[in-house]
Amino acid sequence: MKITINGEKYVVERHQEAYLKILGFIYEKYPQALNLFEQLSKHGEKGKRYLASSKDKLYPNNPKLANKGRPFQDKWYIPGNIGPKTLNRIIRLFSQIIEDEYSEKLMINIGD
Repeated sequence: MKITINGEKYVVERHQEAYLKILGFIYEKYPQALNLFEQLSKHGEKGKRYLASSKDKLYPNNPKLANKGRPFQDKWYIPGNIGPKTLNRIIRLFSQIIEDEYSEKLMINIGD
């Protein structure tokens, strides 16, 4: 699958890899956006979080799933599985944060 982030093109095999590319870009350019994302009251269904500062915070309603969290950079964790619907929601949430906090547009395109 192809992904373009603010004009930079990448080829990845899975949505999980696309998420890591997006997070890497945001981490470098808008590091505070990750903290703001974590502070959102809701990320996904059933309390699932898409980014957390600890594995336990990823699945607050189901601690047994905490071991499925994958590390990202030095203090972040992401879920072990990201599908297309989830990735689109994550992109919308981050786009809104970046527009609100930095007055910039995050342009992401995901194709086959």
